[in-house]
Amino acid sequence: MPEFLSEAFKKGNRVQDIFTANFEEGKTGNQILLKSLVEGKSEGLRLSIYAHPLGVYGHSSGPTIGMWDSQGGVQGTGDYPLYRNTVYAIELNTTVTISE
Repeated sequence: MPEFLSEAFKKGNRVQDIFTANFEEGKTGNQILLKSLVEGKSEGLRLSIYAHPLGVYGHSSGPTIGMWDSQGGVQGTGDYPLYRNTVYAIELNTTVTISE
């Protein structure tokens, strides 16, 4: 794999690491989102985060953590706390400029 692609993937993986490290029981989706965005931006990442709990029929009860068009928090569902034993679909990215 070309080095420029490896570097891009490393940045995306870094966003994943920052985000999942902030999954803390009792914190709201909005608290997790905002802390992750601050940490990522402080490292120079241009990130966007969206995650939601999964259930038997797709989305389930629990906090929404960001949305593609709501990176400042999600009123209502973003205020729910995170609980143990919940599975999340994590849909995030970081914008990377590739000169090649």
